Amino acid sequence: MINTQEAYHFITMPLLIGIVLFIFGTALFIIAIKRKDQRKQVAGLAEFTCSDRMVNTKKMEKAIRYIALVLLLSGFVIITYEALRMESQPSNQTDTATNLL
Repeated sequence: MINTQEAYHFITMPLLIGIVLFIFGTALFIIAIKRKDQRKQVAGLAEFTCSDRMVNTKKMEKAIRYIALVLLLSGFVIITYEALRMESQPSNQTDTATNLL
């Protein structure tokens, strides 16, 4: 990856992108699980009445879970890579008492 400018101290753009991907992946995964649970409850029977819709719903939930898993894994890999890259670089900032005076 290309070294990018630091947005605020230790937070870089790849780190922010990884965090956003991780959050969106988690949200999509939760949405897919909630839809599956709602479909299995009595209140969900009114919404998912047609058998054709049920098949498409299952396929859609499976696709959403797959996309969420890809987002979660890519976000985790980006965060881990960026953290390791930042750890291997020497620190540019020397905030010591003598430098602040």
